[in-house]
Amino acid sequence: MALCFCLTVGYQFYLAVDMERNINDTLQETNSISSKYTEMYMDASRENRNLKLVIQQFKTENERLYKQVNLLNEHWKSELNKVNDELFDLKNRDSGVNNNVSGKE
Repeated sequence: MALCFCLTVGYQFYLAVDMERNINDTLQETNSISSKYTEMYMDASRENRNLKLVIQQFKTENERLYKQVNLLNEHWKSELNKVNDELFDLKNRDSGVNNNVSGKE
């Protein structure tokens, strides 16, 4: 009877140790997979943050260039208006000279 009791206790101990070893192996495997995916997520997050910074820099640069283009556009528009006014004055002056020569006015 004592031998049966000892064998039963020994077998239960063996089952408990075996179950604990299986649980620990599974937990370690799950932890390694989880760590791998966490590292991949952190890398992707870091890359995403870097890309957002690059995009923001491009947006800032585009806004600056847009303002420069508008400034140049306004400058050349005013220059074009000046040239058009001068051309108009020249045409009218020439027309006035011709009118005066022909006696009309």
